[in-house]
Amino acid sequence: MKRLATLALAALLGLGCVSAQKKGDRPQPPTAEEQVAELKTQLSLTDEQTEKITTLFTENEAKMKDAREKTREEMRAEREELDKQVQALLTEDQQKTYQELQSKRGPKGGPKGGPQGNRGKGPKGKSEK
Repeated sequence: MKRLATLALAALLGLGCVSAQKKGDRPQPPTAEEQVAELKTQLSLTDEQTEKITTLFTENEAKMKDAREKTREEMRAEREELDKQVQALLTEDQQKTYQELQSKRGPKGGPKGGPQGNRGKGPKGKSEK
């Protein structure tokens, strides 16, 4: 009986740990530096472009941290403004590549599809209501 109680307690503790880990397992969005490093590679940015875009992304990152209470539309408008400012610093070829990269980006900054891209939808992306 004592052995059964010990096993039950161990199982409950194990489930509690797994549950706690899942809540904290959310992937963090990439930092401004990580995003700019990716763009520098994919767009062959000059040092001057990299510096200016890093400043824009860093400022945007701070705005987003302060904007947790803002609506999605306000955040989307700020992201669109950031995209316009970044594109103003790019050459035509870089702008085309940047736009392609943005079209591949999902609504939360990650790739389209995946667990969040199909949230609330049933098979083959059809809404369940």
